[in-house]
Amino acid sequence: MRIRLLLAAAFAASVAAGQTYNFDSGVGNTPMAPDFGTGNPFSTVYSCAATQRIFTAAELTAAGVPAGARILSTWFLTDDSTGLSWNECSVRASLTPNSYFSTDPKFGVTEEFFLTDVHIPAPYSDVLGWNILDSDVHFYWDGTSNVCIEIACKGAAQFPGGPIPPNGPVGPVVRGTTYATPGGPGTFESVTVYGDHSAWPYCYPIYGSNVAMDMRLVFSNAPLNDDCTQAVVVGAGVFGGTIAGASTAALAHADPSIGLTKDVWYRFSIATPSDVTFYTCGGATFDSVLALYSGTCGALTFLGSNDDACTAPGDHAGFTFHAQPGVDYFVALGKAAMPAPGTGTGETFLLGVAVSPSATATAVGTGCAPGSNLVPTLSGTTPMLGEIGTISLTGGNPTSIVILLLGVPSAPTPFLDSGCSLHLNPSAITIFQLGMTDAAGAWSFSDLLPNSPALVGVTLGVQAVLYSPFAAPLISVTNGVVLQFGQV
Repeated sequence: MRIRLLLAAAFAASVAAGQTYNFDSGVGNTPMAPDFGTGNPFSTVYSCAATQRIFTAAELTAAGVPAGARILSTWFLTDDSTGLSWNECSVRASLTPNSYFSTDPKFGVTEEFFLTDVHIPAPYSDVLGWNILDSDVHFYWDGTSNVCIEIACKGAAQFPGGPIPPNGPVGPVVRGTTYATPGGPGTFESVTVYGDHSAWPYCYPIYGSNVAMDMRLVFSNAPLNDDCTQAVVVGAGVFGGTIAGASTAALAHADPSIGLTKDVWYRFSIATPSDVTFYTCGGATFDSVLALYSGTCGALTFLGSNDDACTAPGDHAGFTFHAQPGVDYFVALGKAAMPAPGTGTGETFLLGVAVSPSATATAVGTGCAPGSNLVPTLSGTTPMLGEIGTISLTGGNPTSIVILLLGVPSAPTPFLDSGCSLHLNPSAITIFQLGMTDAAGAWSFSDLLPNSPALVGVTLGVQAVLYSPFAAPLISVTNGVVLQFGQV
């Protein structure tokens, strides 16, 4: 096993851009004014204007877009800018067997139905040049279907009294291209729908046109967790994944002898102190590497890395670390930059996460000895099952009787009339051990803890009461100690 822990070494992580593919359509020979029927979605003609385009699978393939890629963003060009505050703009998409829009003898020109949101409707102000609507929902291309894209904008906030200003419709000029009729008479390159988006297609006409908006679709075949900011949240279990299409985070790993490529990211947190193991043992088709960080994306602290914790050098990765509550941990999983000879060349993996509550001994409250400087203190070793555990008392009156109480931890309550606090639930408490302090006011008790998996994660509390017949005060109490049992 090779594992290196370089604690407190801070590194800045930049977001990995991912592997992207641009699909561009149009040559810009026909400006599209914001007039009725032009196909410009930025128009105050009606309360809503939308345009649809169909891009064929052959066109996407020719542009190098791979099957399984998702749309990252939708771009289109304007030749000027009004800066109007459009009430909302959206992008929707669908997979379709159709290559163009056709005329139906009964219903006229038909648009594509059953589109799904890609850029969820939101307020937008047009800008000069590229207007970019990023995807809020991941839409995947299957590699064989054609893709229909719809861009719709709904009204301008500057014209609340009516959709058409006194001097005609307003909006920026959108860059477009005139195409040949795609499939003979009655077929069109694009369609435009006007009216209330929620009422389509029943209330407003649909116009076919062979003038279509110039557009750019940006695709990515990178996994959704290709960068730190989109790390997949995991808990205990086994999670399948792939590094196919992933990029490499621009992250300087603290150990230069372990590099990784095409990494994907996971995020983990815990509610109670726990020992956590991440591993790819037996579940990766390549020489895998794991790197552990804490902090926030862009300001990560490297905690450790491993590239062959499993059966043989050059095999898969795994490490165990102690996780504290309230801390976000990030794990980058990637391929070794210099794979060992004979390792696999695939790109899939199974990531295992095992969580075991840690053994902890935590002091709560303080000791209490009214009128005396000898305030007793209780402590305990971490209770590892199958090992010797010790409870120790110091700072008490010499030759005092010790009553060790065992029970359920709780908020402090008055202990009899001593003026001190009990940190155990009075209704769930028992006398666990009796003893006597020595001449220095100290006492301890040790015992072998049972090696029972059922006790892992169990929490109990202990607190000691001292009775001093030869000194004041007669009764004093220690702080409490909360014990959480764990296993090696």
